Amino acid sequence: MKKVIKLLTSLILFAAIFLLPSCDNEAPKLDPKKTILGKWEETYYGSDDNNLFAIEDPIVSIEFLPDSVIEYYNYEYQTFSYQKYWFEDPLFIKSFEVYDNVTNETIEIKFPFKYEFINRNKIKLEIQISAQWTITILERID
Repeated sequence: MKKVIKLLTSLILFAAIFLLPSCDNEAPKLDPKKTILGKWEETYYGSDDNNLFAIEDPIVSIEFLPDSVIEYYNYEYQTFSYQKYWFEDPLFIKSFEVYDNVTNETIEIKFPFKYEFINRNKIKLEIQISAQWTITILERID
């Protein structure tokens, strides 16, 4: 009887170790091109991870559309503005165009960000140019 119990115990242990799916602490990698789609609001900003300030009343919603367009909606003025975006791993790029009255040319201005999806509904953007506030946290609102 002791041999049967020992055998059953060994089989259960074997099954637990080798047959059950492994439990990784690492979350599955999200596809940034799909995960970014939807409406977001800026909830934190700051100069580093230890110096973030909460934004209690966001002033705009930010919608990432599938055609690489960002639609900003200003709550107070009820107006829209637009930018372009794309991913160049490891960077997220935002751009917009301005007209230069001196040269009579349209200039594209690009802002590169390191990005990290904290989870499906929260993204951290860290601008890669000199700026007073380098980190922005966006949270999904839809």
